[in-house]
Parts: sequence; structure tokens; C-alpha cells
Amino acid sequence: MCPSASRSQRRNRTRGLACLLALSLIFGSASFAYAVGGESEARNFDARIQLNARAAAISPSPAQEQGLDALRNDVPELAVEFEPTTGATRSLYNRMGFMTRPAAGDPMDLALEFVRANLGALGLTARDLEGFEVTDSVYSRLSGTTHIYLRQTHEGLPVYNGQLHVNVARDGQILSVNNAFVPRLSDAVAGTEPGISAADAVASFAQHLGLTADVRETGLKADDSPARRTSLSAEGLAVNEVKAQLMWLPVAAGDVRLVWNFQTETPDSQHHFDATVDAATGQVMTRFDWTNSGTYRVYEQPVESPIHTTPLPPSDARTLAVNPENATASPSGWFTGGTMSGNNVTACPDTSPANNACDSNPQCAGTTCDFSIALGSQPTAYVPAATANLFYWNNIIHDIQYQYGFDEPGGNFQESNFGNGGAGGDSVNADAQDGSGNCNANFATPTDGGNPRMQMYTCNQASPSRDGDLDNMVIVHEYGHGISIRQVGGPGNSSCLNNSQQGGEGWSDWHGL
Repeated sequence: MCPSASRSQRRNRTRGLACLLALSLIFGSASFAYAVGGESEARNFDARIQLNARAAAISPSPAQEQGLDALRNDVPELAVEFEPTTGATRSLYNRMGFMTRPAAGDPMDLALEFVRANLGALGLTARDLEGFEVTDSVYSRLSGTTHIYLRQTHEGLPVYNGQLHVNVARDGQILSVNNAFVPRLSDAVAGTEPGISAADAVASFAQHLGLTADVRETGLKADDSPARRTSLSAEGLAVNEVKAQLMWLPVAAGDVRLVWNFQTETPDSQHHFDATVDAATGQVMTRFDWTNSGTYRVYEQPVESPIHTTPLPPSDARTLAVNPENATASPSGWFTGGTMSGNNVTACPDTSPANNACDSNPQCAGTTCDFSIALGSQPTAYVPAATANLFYWNNIIHDIQYQYGFDEPGGNFQESNFGNGGAGGDSVNADAQDGSGNCNANFATPTDGGNPRMQMYTCNQASPSRDGDLDNMVIVHEYGHGISIRQVGGPGNSSCLNNSQQGGEGWSDWHGL
């Protein structure tokens, strides 16, 4: 479970709601057969919803209430939210300002000092904090705020979405705390020995999706660490190597289960699933899709597409943009010529689709990408022009958002981070005229260091077909999913926007507008 976004993030219009147990649609069974590729398929699944459907909300403990009363002595306008499944304090912030006075020191030290001093108010014990990991520490150049993300562990295993998020202002004041650590964790877990292998868990997930997969261990077998990290191939389920590891999954009050956690990109390129499977029974517990898609019937805004230009199609009203890159955001430029592949994005046609193999990748004349377009023809007649537009817009979004804080420490999308922090190695793979879908688009966002993928489709509901690569609002909307996913929960957590009530689509619309 993920805590909600910080109060400072709310001020910056990137408010995130808590990743609660109500993360997805309710299904009658954890073995729900999932037809990959269907138009009406549900992206997410969470077996915990049904397990907790009749559970009464748990009240804060007397010690917790005592801790909150003590904190209110210093913060009279203290705002508190509770997690009903555990009774823990989910969020703390001051309605009228800050939680603490200005203080000198390292933001990490200040954050930990506040957490340790207020464990009772959070509904936690010192033992719940033992062995925590720092997953991200993100400094905002604009606000001066440092966003610190801690992850709960027990016996060397991380807790799935067990995150504690502290926001520290530039002068050392604590802005807010968002908590999804499991209270009394050591009392809620069983043993660390799995009853099934990682391969069995992946095979169970394939069956859950209604797929048949050939699951085999690859070069890296289960290591000797508590997480038992294992690499597998899963032909029929995943196009890339599957990396599985053991984690703890909070299920209900006093019930934290050992699970296998792994990610799979499906062969149809429509889904990038983050899954947990009960390591004792093989039951699929959660399935969250890191790919965000949207289907819209809209009146498009001006200057967004060919029909908002003068002259109108089929005339070509494009202009030649000269040196549009921002030197601060893209110090090495957008690319060095030839194919449209640079530090921020690789754009190419994917009509087959093959994802990692660009078909007939257009060649620019040096760094001049000037291709003809025939809007009265089918999109296949102007693939290079569509690819150039997609490449341009992905880079423009990168450079603009960089200036507003979506930079290297914030988990932006770059191959090289130039020593400025963050993981790097995660430029956008932008697929033009992707052949895996129709009248849609999507953006899959792994954690920091993993390449996101944008898939833009054509739409055959008009003649000639329309090309999403020329609908700039849709491009920005899809990229916006990547921004919000990396910002809410931190760059190291891509599973914090899967609840049914969250702002992802609205934020992406805001970016597009």
C-alpha cells in the first residue's frame, strides 16, 4: 500500500490519493480468467478487496491516540487520516503550515528524527522501523523540498508498497508524513520459506490471465538472499525476461503473506503487469497494469492536430522547427543525426509490432528530419513524417517538464543523467503507428532505470484513417502518465496509482491542455 502524495505535491497540482486496498474492480474469484487483448478488459485485480469486504474498520490504539494528542500540543491544526484496515495513521500534516520549526541538518536525518519521535502517533513501534530501506530521496530544485521515501522490510524482505513518505522543506521544517508501514509487522508474518517456486508462481499468473506459458529458469537461478531473486523466461506470457523475488504483502489486519513479486510485458504489447502471487498457495493476489491507455470521443483543441491548422488538410501546414532543444534540459542535444534516437527518446515505426525492432526506421539528413506528408492518403504513406512528429513532441515534453522539476532526481526519462542523480538508462521508446492496437494510445512506466514505452495507434473510424502520432494532445496526455507515476510514490515505485479513485487521467488531461 502506498501513502498519499505530500501536501507540497498538492500545492503543485500533483496530488496523489492513497493507494488503498480499494485499488481495482472487484472480481468474484482470484482465478479470474483474463482475456488479454480484449477491448473491455479490466486492467487491475486485487484479491484483498473481497477478503476485506466485511471487515470492520480498526480504530487507533490508545497509545496511538496518546501520541497524536502529544503532537497536537505542538501542532494545534494537525490533520490526521487513518488506514481502516490496520488502524495505522495514514497521513499527518498541518492545515495552517508546517509540522515543525526550521532546523539545520541533512533532510534525511531530520525526517528520521521526526518519524522516530512520533512512532506512537503513526501507530507504529520501533520494531516496525527496523531494517527500513531508503528507496528514493528526491530534491526539488523549484521548491527546495526534499521528498524522502522509506520502504519497510522484515527479515531481509521488502513489504509490497510498504512505504513511508516524509517531505522536508528547504529550511528543515517537516511538511507532511504519509505512512503505509504495517503496524506490528513481525506479529503478522509467517515463515520466509516459500511453498512454491518462482516458476510455479509465474505459471499460476499465466493461468490467471487465461494464457499458456512455457516458464523456465534462465541463467540466474534463485540466489541465496532472503528475496530468492530468480530470472525466468515465460514464452506465451512475457516478451522480456521475468525477474521474480519474494516480498511481504499486507492482506488484512494481522495477515501479511509471503508472495512472489514480478513484472511481465505481455506479447500483445498492451500490458506491463506488476503481479504478486501467494508463495504458499499459488493464488494470484494482485495484478496492476503499469500501462495506461485512453479512448476518447472529443472536440479537439486548437493547434493540436492537422485539422486545427491553416490551411486545413489535405494541405501541409507544418513548419520547420530549428534548434528547438533546451540546452539545460538536453545538454547533449536531442540526437546526433540519422535515425531518431537520442538521450531522451527513441522514436520509430512499429507497425508489425515488434517493440524492440524498428521496421524501416526513417533516416534524417544529418540532423534535419524533413519528410513529406500526404494527409489525404492512408497513414502508411507518411510514416517518416509521423515518426518525426512523435520524436519532436516527446523531446519537447521532456525539456519543458525538466524546467518544472521533472528532472534526473525526480525520475525523468533519460539514458544518461550526466551525474545529476537518478538511475538513468530509461529514455522513452516511442512507437509510431503501432500495429498492436487501433483508435487508442498508451504509456507503460516501469520504475526509475526501466525504459517506458509509448504506443501511438492509427484509427480506422474515418477515411482515410487518422494517425495518433499527429494528435499532439494525446501524445502529451500519454507522457503525462509517466510523469505522474514517477512523481507519486517516488521514482522507485510504479504501483501507486492503481486505485480506482486517483488523479492519473485528470493530470494527464491537464498536461495535454
